[in-house]
Amino acid sequence: RPTGVTRVTAILKSKPFIAFAIIAALLGLYALLGFKVAPGIVRDQATGFVRENYGRELQVGEVRVQPFKLQLEVRDLALPDTDARTMLGFARLFVDFELSSLWERAFVFKDVTLEAPVARAVVRPDGSLNLAVIERQAEHMVKSQVGTVFVGGTSGENSSRTVEERLRPSVTSPSES
Repeated sequence: RPTGVTRVTAILKSKPFIAFAIIAALLGLYALLGFKVAPGIVRDQATGFVRENYGRELQVGEVRVQPFKLQLEVRDLALPDTDARTMLGFARLFVDFELSSLWERAFVFKDVTLEAPVARAVVRPDGSLNLAVIERQAEHMVKSQVGTVFVGGTSGENSSRTVEERLRPSVTSPSES
């Protein structure tokens, strides 16, 4: 007749228990990487990209990643202009990715929320606009072969636009809004 220790040993050596332990360990590792490691990677990649491509120090507040919900939240981001004043920024960016992003091989968003955006446009003495860095970002995306981004919903005015208007890039001045 098996003893309690023998029974526990048999359970620990059983294939279902080993499979369960491996799955639990992988889920734990995924959670650790998503909740604790990913926010630092997002921050480091963003600040490094801005430093390398624009020669400026990006200021980033809290970065939160919800790996099981495929959500990203960034708070208090500020891209300084050459005079150190905020050129572009926001209080909060929330991105909710669709699971289909994994097999579509493109970012598919369920929701994108941008709160308190800041854009300080300045025409410099030479006639250039300080927001010209946006053009360099677009060139980088083209060079990196970013082909498609799907946005399933926003919290802005996009819902009032026609499909044709949504597909067409547009720039509006404050007097037009």
